[in-house]
Parts: sequence; C-alpha cells; structure tokens
Amino acid sequence: MRIQKKRTGIRSEELSPRETNSALIVLVKIVQNARHTFVWKPNSVSCFLKYIYTARDMQLQNWKLQCNHPRHKNLECKEVGQETMCYVKRRFYKDNNLVNQNVRLSHLIEVKHPKRHRERVSAPTRKPHRFQIVYKIATKTNQYQVCKKFFETLLELSHRRILWVAKRINNGEEIRENRGGNQWKDKLLHKKKSILSFIGKFKARESHYNRQKSQRLYLPSELTISKMCTIYNSTVDESLQYNTPYEVSIDRRRQIIDDLFPNFGDYGQKDPTALDVAPFTAEKELKTAARNIKIGLAITGKRILLLWT
Repeated sequence: MRIQKKRTGIRSEELSPRETNSALIVLVKIVQNARHTFVWKPNSVSCFLKYIYTARDMQLQNWKLQCNHPRHKNLECKEVGQETMCYVKRRFYKDNNLVNQNVRLSHLIEVKHPKRHRERVSAPTRKPHRFQIVYKIATKTNQYQVCKKFFETLLELSHRRILWVAKRINNGEEIRENRGGNQWKDKLLHKKKSILSFIGKFKARESHYNRQKSQRLYLPSELTISKMCTIYNSTVDESLQYNTPYEVSIDRRRQIIDDLFPNFGDYGQKDPTALDVAPFTAEKELKTAARNIKIGLAITGKRILLLWT
C-alpha cells in the first residue's frame, strides 16, 4: 500500500507492509486530529440547567395574583407587601443549586399531622392525607402564613417539588439529589469487599516450593469458581449477591478473578483456584495476545505521529 508523501509526510519505505495495514485507521485519525482543531460548542442541556432554577420575574413586575379563598384567621396573604415578597424571592433564588434551594424550602414549610382523618368527599375510596403542609414566608422580623396558591406563585414552584420536600421532612430523610452521578460505584465496591472477605475465610494450602521472599497460597482443588459463587450467593443477602457463574462464560469468570486479585499471575492458568501473591501482573499483561496487539498499534501510531511532526 502506497502512502502519498505530500499528504502525510511519511515515506512508504519507512513503514513495513504489516505496520501500514494494521495502523491505517490510526493514521487517518492522527492526520485528522493534526489538521483540524475542533472547537466544542457548549451543550444546550448544560446551558439550560444554569437557568432552570432561577426566577423569571424577580422584581414581580407581572404580579397579578389575588387570593379568592374565604377569609381565614391564620392566613395573612393580603398583609404581605411587595418589598417583602421581593426580599423573600431574592433570598430564595440567591443560589441556583437545587439542593440548596430545597433546604431553604424545608424551612419555609411546616408539616403537621391531622388530628382526625375524614373521608374525602370527591373520592371516599382514596387513602386519607398523611400530613398537612403549612406555607410560611419569613423575613428578618416578621413571619406570615400564606395559602398554597400564593406560595407557589410567588416562588415559582410546582406542587410536586414542594410535596417531595414535605415527604422527606415527614419521613426524617436527608434532602439530597439522587439523580445523576456514579451511583453504582459504591455499591459495587461494597460487593467487592464482601466477596474478598468471603474468599479470605477459606483455609489456604501452601505450595511445596515456597521461597523466602514470596509465598504462594492455594485454595483446595475442589473449590472451583462456580462452586464458590454458588456458596457465596446462598450465604449473603440479595443486594450483595453476584451473578451466577452459569450465566456467564469461562472468560467472564476469569475476568472476575482478575478484577478481584490483580496479582493472580500466569500460575493461575495452570490451576484456576491458585491465588499467587508474587507480583506477576506486568509479566501477565505482556504475555496476553490482545495486550500485544494494543501495544503494537500504540507503538506504530506513536511512530507515525513522530514522523508526521
């Protein structure tokens, strides 16, 4: 395969045919990245999240709400002035972080349990209310109790969000964000520690050719990976159980052991239950065929990049 000197700057004699064929895709990517510098545009979703928890009408210029609820001795909606409403709204939206706003919201509402439960007139078959929400607007000196419509319109909040915070207060749970992030990392780490402690309970057998600086420990030959996985799943809870070995291939079982014991070494290929303590990780990776292919492509790509520059 002939590569033009004008386009790549590399002579065809400097690369062997094997290197040229194997590194063709790598060469194309390197040339594209060298010639073009991509300017990433800001993501529309990330830009939208900056303004999703901000107020639209901070100065209340379009405020037209008039409470039409019957006169109540505890509700003080008509006594709240515009300066007070602007102060409360400006203080609430001081930070556009969702968690911080929900914490402030928890201080503005009060959850009460009804003294007696009555059947609903519209739907008697539905369950009764578990709690009652009292909405309050607090300033430095005064505190006003307002209705639900006044509170939601002033702070531009949905009833679903207020109800979510009220449920956390009623259940005594922490107000935090559950969406996004790596939620599986801690769960898998806890499961991995459980498997390590389970394997450590077995009595190991020492090899007859131990050295002074290294010690090789072996599990009994009758304890295969499939049998250990079955015993482990029968002794732990469902949240800590690992996938049964009968649903995965032999390579996957081998990968499980390699993930748990990085120093497993090449000696484990002869005896699948052997747990070698000596540091043979680097030697094992170099002897793996797939690893050699990746290393060869990386070296070839680096060589092409040096010739290109």
